[in-house]
Amino acid sequence: MNADELLDPAYRWFMDEPSSNWTLHTLADIRARVSAPWATPATKRGEQHWTSSDSDNGVRLCLYRPDLSLSHSGLPVILYIHGGGFVLGSPEMADDYLAELAVELNAIIVAVDHRLAPQHPFPIPLEDCYAVLEWIFSLGPTLGMNTGNLVIMGHSAGGGLAAALALLARNKGLRTLAGLVLIYPMLDHRTGA
Repeated sequence: MNADELLDPAYRWFMDEPSSNWTLHTLADIRARVSAPWATPATKRGEQHWTSSDSDNGVRLCLYRPDLSLSHSGLPVILYIHGGGFVLGSPEMADDYLAELAVELNAIIVAVDHRLAPQHPFPIPLEDCYAVLEWIFSLGPTLGMNTGNLVIMGHSAGGGLAAALALLARNKGLRTLAGLVLIYPMLDHRTGA
């Protein structure tokens, strides 16, 4: 049996579409196309913050609370790192998911907008994530976060960064984390993914 025969007919059109030509020259267009659905500010549900008062030198992050109208204190914290193969993505791509997760878990979610490759190769995205982790430990309590109950979470490439961030935090002697949630993490360079 051909695997294409197992595909739901409603989605077969996708197989007939020409594949994108992913090169350094087309990356900007691909990023724009992927992020277009989240480009409208009205759709954003998180509060925007920076790790520095100078946004040119700081890392942007989005903060999701269980209820933006209420003041909370001592809530668990989830540092979320988006996926995208290290070359795509932003917190806005998971905006609805993160806002709903904050409500469901009664936690504050901090989503990092790390810089992307190839313009910013490794370890720059990891350094961005670490800067946000330091920001959480420094300013989190003033924003209602219980930094003693902090979990790092990431999808795909973000899962790989989450694992690396946990190790980096341990090696630098930063406080102990409450947990690590790796969702289909990119951990093994030998997989070809």
